[in-house]
Amino acid sequence: MIVEARDSEYLSECVVRIDGALRTTPLAVGEGRESDTVRCLFDGPLTVFYEVDRSAAAAKVTAVLLTR
Repeated sequence: MIVEARDSEYLSECVVRIDGALRTTPLAVGEGRESDTVRCLFDGPLTVFYEVDRSAAAAKVTAVLLTR
């Protein structure tokens, strides 16, 4: 899927929201998947899969999908 230029601002806004949420509260956002630490977050046309390192309170993004 090709994202048209008019969508780039919207996608940037989604990325900024996702980044902020994963930096501050990675376990409070998204949905649990395979385990306590594997999660999935949806924002606009983006789906982000990430793992949470509880000891560091940090998220590691493992995949990003454009879903629309």
